[in-house]
Amino acid sequence: MAHQDKKNDNKTRSTYFHSFMIAFGVIVLGFALQFVVGGINISVVKFPVNLGILALLILAILVGYFKFKYSSIAQWLMSTKAAIASIVGFSAVTLLMGFISQGETANSTIRSLGLNNIAFSWTYVFSLLLLILALGFATVKRIYPFRKQNFWYLLNHLGLWITLVAANFGFADQIHLRMNISTSGYSDFAYSEDGGFQELPFGVKQTSFKLENYTPKLTIIDNKTSMVGLKSGKNTIEAKQNASSTIENWSISILKSYDLAREFSGNVVSSDTVGTAPATLVRVENKVTKQIKQGWVSCGNSLINDLKIALDSTHSLVMLRPTSKEITMGVGIKKNNKVSDYTIAVNSPQSYEGWKIYIVDFNEQKGKWSNSTIIELINDGWQPFVYLGLGMMIVGSFFVFWRGKK
Repeated sequence: MAHQDKKNDNKTRSTYFHSFMIAFGVIVLGFALQFVVGGINISVVKFPVNLGILALLILAILVGYFKFKYSSIAQWLMSTKAAIASIVGFSAVTLLMGFISQGETANSTIRSLGLNNIAFSWTYVFSLLLLILALGFATVKRIYPFRKQNFWYLLNHLGLWITLVAANFGFADQIHLRMNISTSGYSDFAYSEDGGFQELPFGVKQTSFKLENYTPKLTIIDNKTSMVGLKSGKNTIEAKQNASSTIENWSISILKSYDLAREFSGNVVSSDTVGTAPATLVRVENKVTKQIKQGWVSCGNSLINDLKIALDSTHSLVMLRPTSKEITMGVGIKKNNKVSDYTIAVNSPQSYEGWKIYIVDFNEQKGKWSNSTIIELINDGWQPFVYLGLGMMIVGSFFVFWRGKK
């Protein structure tokens, strides 16, 4: 009996080894084809080509299961071993995108193997197809013959299959456009990355703009390089009133701080008009020489000069430009003389008739008074299927977990 169990264990390990070798061979084949013919032209597989390829793939899965169910290839594709090997293979290829910089590269080897553009390489496509086939056969196996206890597992398998197919087959159909909008009127012309223009069936106008920044920081820079001159220890202090800190040999105290200010008759005064910038009155004492300096420090902007304090011949105290904390914009979208108002924030896009609208950039010269903005519009007709697949996976996983707890 023990001998038989050992024999079965060896057979299991052998079949897993063969499964991983198949997945590895598919990846190697992808690299070889990539090296010979180069990458994939994504524009070739747009609708209806991608839909035709998907139909053939589904047909191959159905014919393979119902006509050749007992063949060694079909039996392997339906197995757990094939699922695990294909998932590991696809995951390994996907992880390469995180370890290798994607985009232009001077390395000819990386370029020839498509490692700088993995999502559009034959290696990615082959590993994805193997996973889709394995999941497809496993899903059909759960469907036919149908058993009630397989329903929640079926949701998981089919959900993952739909998510992978929709996210990848629909990628070529995505439309990415950018548009310059302002408060002066509605814009309906957008442009693509290649410089082409497209007229949209609606116009967009900026109606409001709100910019909230983090508290700016003061630091000491090298006068020659304009880089932070001190590398060791704490080298910044927040520009908050009554704050104090020590940066190496300089003791810094903030006597007064304005969120927005401007110079007026030789003085710095608080002001909330266009072109103003943060300003701070600072007292600096050199702990070694006991020399004291006092003055205003400001990061300035494109409309007014910055203010700094020369500490010695090699160092100056300056204010770094504040980073954005929150950017919110109101937009009006006009179609057929009907205007709809929306609010868009960074990382919180607005949806309109299948388009996702994002804030990309604003007029930094005017800052919080920006009256023009660059927005990005993305249209992805396959996205609802991605959400459908994810929803099926979540529901299926929940009930599988719940049934396991009973």
